[in-house]
Amino acid sequence: MDLKKVLVVDDEEPIRNLIVNVIKKIKPDSKIDTADDGLEAVHMLTEERIPYDLVITDVEMPGSIFNGIDVLIQAKEANKNTIVFVCSGNPESRNMALREKAFEQSRDVYLGKPFLISELINFIKKAFPLNFSA
Repeated sequence: MDLKKVLVVDDEEPIRNLIVNVIKKIKPDSKIDTADDGLEAVHMLTEERIPYDLVITDVEMPGSIFNGIDVLIQAKEANKNTIVFVCSGNPESRNMALREKAFEQSRDVYLGKPFLISELINFIKKAFPLNFSA
């Protein structure tokens, strides 16, 4: 599986931009979409039916009717092969993700915030092992 299409979902713009920049650095030819809340992400997954290879989503997005767990569920329903990285600064979010069977694929990942850029890069390279720039 190649890393061609990515969706980055986070209510914090600096985090979204950081993740996008990391992906652009290691896989410049990837198409990257962003969403600033769960509602926008769920719309992209269900209405626009965009087939993402990787979805990186924050869990807690205050003010949105959908959280990152909802995004995860919709991503898996849209494409069971989509790899999902769930991020949160709240340790309870990992338990929520586990209850929803977030990590059924061995390449799905929970990233605790704050995370190291090197952690993100390593997880991406492990999930998509071929053809990286850096």
